[in-house]
Formats: sequence, structure tokens, C-alpha cells
Amino acid sequence: MKIDYRAAEKNDFAAVMEIAETELNSGLEYDEYMRGIFDKLGNGAEGVLALDAEKLVGFAFVEEGMALSGDRTDFFDEIKADINGDKIWTGAATAVLPEYMNFKIGAALYIFTLSRLEDIGAKHLLLEIWVRPDGYMPSDPHLRIARDYTEYGVVKNFYHDASLKGYICPVCGKDCKCMAKIAVVHI
Repeated sequence: MKIDYRAAEKNDFAAVMEIAETELNSGLEYDEYMRGIFDKLGNGAEGVLALDAEKLVGFAFVEEGMALSGDRTDFFDEIKADINGDKIWTGAATAVLPEYMNFKIGAALYIFTLSRLEDIGAKHLLLEIWVRPDGYMPSDPHLRIARDYTEYGVVKNFYHDASLKGYICPVCGKDCKCMAKIAVVHI
């Protein structure tokens, strides 16, 4: 297996959503959110894809500014004070197909994304790390790849309000009990 990485393009939407809907989220609201990310590619959003030959096996997307799921603002005042007006981006969506996990694809996507953000002058990356009800955090190991980061805390029932608006959790279904760990990577 040889994994190649490239920038996401607008015509990659359908392939990305096939993975996103089974590994991250689904529902009309989530579809509209991801369409917005794709509409901003190259101008307020960036994406990196992982491919095994022609098959999409993973992706990572970021967007300019501070944003959390469901328009939450947990820790925003503290983060704003800490970054002192520096340019910040937010992790929008990251997933790797289960059969491709444990091959460091997620870590490579993260490294490529941080490199791209550094190239465009971003100073910080806000991360909302998914914490499943059993405590498993798929993206947490990637946080430690960064040279410097600040953890702000874990918010219980973080996605509950989003689930009331039609987001469907792949673990909990329509009544999400998942949490989120909020952290900022300093690029």
C-alpha cells in the first residue's frame, strides 16, 4: 500500500461525504456544513486527502477563524486572550476509513495540514477532539505531534444540541452523548 496525499478540490465532495457520513456525522445540517467548507476551499478553507491509488481513504479539512460544532463557544474568551489577536484556524473534519487506521494516515494528514497552515501564515489551530462515551478519542494522539499546544478542557454532552438539530452521531445515533476536548495547537 502506498498512500498519496493531495489538496482537496471541489469535485471531491461526494467521495469525502461517503466517508464523513459513516465515520463522523450525517444529516442535512452536516451536509450543508461540509458544502460550505468545500465552497471556501482555497479562500477560507483548506483540505488534504489521503488516497490509496484512486481510492479516497482519509481527509482533513480546516477553516479560517474560530468555530465549534453547533455554534458552541466554549473557552472562546480564554482562547482569544491567549492568542492575542493572532490568526487562528479551526479543524473542520478529519476521518480515516477503519481498515486504514493504524497506518499513521491520520498523523500524516495532520502534519500536512499544519504545514499548509504555516505556509499561509496561520499561528494557531483550534481543535475539537471527539470523545466518545467510552472515552475513546480517535484524534487525540495527533495533538501530541505538535510542538506546542494548550488544552482547555473536556465538555460533557458537547454534541447533544447539534443532535437535536438533525446531526446523527455514528456512535450514539440521534441522541448524542459524546464529549469534546478543546485544544489549540500553536504553529
